[in-house]
Amino acid sequence: MNLRARMLTAIAMITFASSGSLLQQLRAQARDPGVSNSVMSGGDGTPRVDLFLGYSRFGVGFSSANGTVGNRMVGLNGGTASLGYNFNRFFALTADVAGYDDSQLELTGTGANQPRTVNSSGAAFTYLGGPRLTVGKQRRLSLFAQALAGGVHASAVTVTNCAGTACTPLPSQNAFAMTAGGGVDLRLIHLLSLRLVQAEYMMTRFASVPSGASAGQNDLRLSAGLVFSFGHMHRHAPPTPSPATDVPPSPVASPPPPPEPPTISCSADPRSMISGGNSRITASAVSSRHSVLTYTYAASGGHIAGNNATADLTVAGVNPGPITVTCTVTDDVGMAASAMITVEVVAPAPAPAPQRKDLCTISFERDRKRRMRVDNEAKACLDDIALTLQSDPASRLVIIGNYDPSERPAVGMQRAANEKKYLSRDKGLDSQRIDLKVGVADGRNATNVLLPAGVIF
Repeated sequence: MNLRARMLTAIAMITFASSGSLLQQLRAQARDPGVSNSVMSGGDGTPRVDLFLGYSRFGVGFSSANGTVGNRMVGLNGGTASLGYNFNRFFALTADVAGYDDSQLELTGTGANQPRTVNSSGAAFTYLGGPRLTVGKQRRLSLFAQALAGGVHASAVTVTNCAGTACTPLPSQNAFAMTAGGGVDLRLIHLLSLRLVQAEYMMTRFASVPSGASAGQNDLRLSAGLVFSFGHMHRHAPPTPSPATDVPPSPVASPPPPPEPPTISCSADPRSMISGGNSRITASAVSSRHSVLTYTYAASGGHIAGNNATADLTVAGVNPGPITVTCTVTDDVGMAASAMITVEVVAPAPAPAPQRKDLCTISFERDRKRRMRVDNEAKACLDDIALTLQSDPASRLVIIGNYDPSERPAVGMQRAANEKKYLSRDKGLDSQRIDLKVGVADGRNATNVLLPAGVIF
């Protein structure tokens, strides 16, 4: 019987034994529903022992052409079994054994001995152990990661249908081995899960043939199969009372809790305003007994009015400063609660300081013979100036007479005087409100400046 047949027979026997134990637990559950609550749920649902049986492939994706020195574990098929002891729902210690059948051998060579693959016979066994961490043990889909270390035994590999010492190119070897990886389990029923995949990096330390130098080989191991669960971590259930002697005492009715007062908060919109403004006060109250609520309001200044969830605060004639508003709510049994909010009365922004204003400019360039004459176009400008002065009796007018560089400054003063004469005689303005100034030699014109009350030219 070759290795593959022996391994399949061993896996079948272990699976049969595991299935028998599984059926016994299921029968116990059917006979006694209490077993379902204690054994099947296991207190927290975590089995004590997990047994994994499945198919495994060693050296996935590697060949002698692209592997590392001394790699003799290339593309091997076999079976694997691991036994895990769970300390809790996260941590377990795992023992792992696997066997692989070496049915083909890749021979390398040069010249006339080109690389080729021949049939062979041989076997390899791994025996590993280490910790395993699991997440989601109580769920339908769980993830685990493990790191195992141990050894690997490879038997001598013999070329099929070959005679002589050269027909055994690989001798029997023992080497160190370790794995690191993880997998995914899908729970089918409470005691049986399907291991969808177990993928692991595996390192071996076989000596290179024929040099005998030790080297590290990097491989990938893939496995899949069934996971059987046995035993559970039980919680200590409270003793079942006897119908006759252990009847628990009747519960004593607890007195109702004392009534709680309502709660209240209040807000103001706006929170700040000038004297004479108005702010809307809003109260938000809750009663745990859903009773009818009554609202009252008080303010440290101004006037507040309202008897429901809103009130209006007016601050006419109130000096700047804070005003404290107290909102009170009372339920139908007289229990009350209060909340306070502050509204700020601020001083109004100061009025902007008055500024001088430049009015229209009168030109004396049009009449070439009478350079100081106030013509009709100039009178139109002065008419607008007169209206402005009449609308603001406290304002004053400054007339600045300018002159040409070829003229004397007195000509500029005369132009300003002619404007003042027109405004006081023809428009009726008080001449005391009009000041005359001599300007600069920048042209034959006069500029007019309005000075509000309190502004000095």
